[in-house]
Amino acid sequence: MCLYYGQDVCTYAEAQGKCKSRNSTLAIINTEEKFRILDPMDHVWIGLDDIANEGTYRWADGSILDLQSNLRYTIFQAGEPNAAYENEDCVCNRCFHDFDKLYDDKCGETYKYLCEKAFR
Repeated sequence: MCLYYGQDVCTYAEAQGKCKSRNSTLAIINTEEKFRILDPMDHVWIGLDDIANEGTYRWADGSILDLQSNLRYTIFQAGEPNAAYENEDCVCNRCFHDFDKLYDDKCGETYKYLCEKAFR
């Protein structure tokens, strides 16, 4: 796995495109170990959203996050994801001043991004 930390700010869709141009996807933070890498990065899009189906969070590789899993409680801010506001479909890290984990936000907000390229 190789990671690229894009420090220019962009929307979720723009971040997806920038990762794609690097032959990668937005990062899939599906383990506690990967979350520790992401942890110190503020205002960062990752590859998790519920754009296709509200409440079903899919990673950039198409796999589904089990919202009942221990991982959800490890990587998400308490009470998140919650779709508190309309169109909170994309997930970012530390994107709110009091939060130190992942939460869902509007995809049109602009943040930095983390790309991941898997090597086979």
